[in-house]
Amino acid sequence: SGGAPQADATIRAVFERFDANRSGRLDYSELRNCLHALGIDVTPPEAARVLAQYDADRSGLMELDEFVRLARENERLRAKQAEHDVVVARVLAERRAAEKAKENGDGAMDD
Repeated sequence: SGGAPQADATIRAVFERFDANRSGRLDYSELRNCLHALGIDVTPPEAARVLAQYDADRSGLMELDEFVRLARENERLRAKQAEHDVVVARVLAERRAAEKAKENGDGAMDD
């Protein structure tokens, strides 16, 4: 996709900002702060579970490539949620319009 290099640069910058000891890896505490910066609030146990889920090499730490995968999946989920919210809003608006038309009588759409 066209914006991938820029997105990767942003993800890398966030990762590096929270890699407090400059190890190139995030422990679960650093990961928790990093997730918070991305708008994902997690408790310490949740951060540990996220780390375990994405820790491909089972090092107990999250490397940049593992973090990139997490961040991309999070973006996909947010995009899906946004699409869902738009569909729900449209359905609700159509339902309100239909109910208003019914109140006006014969189903004709009057203001």
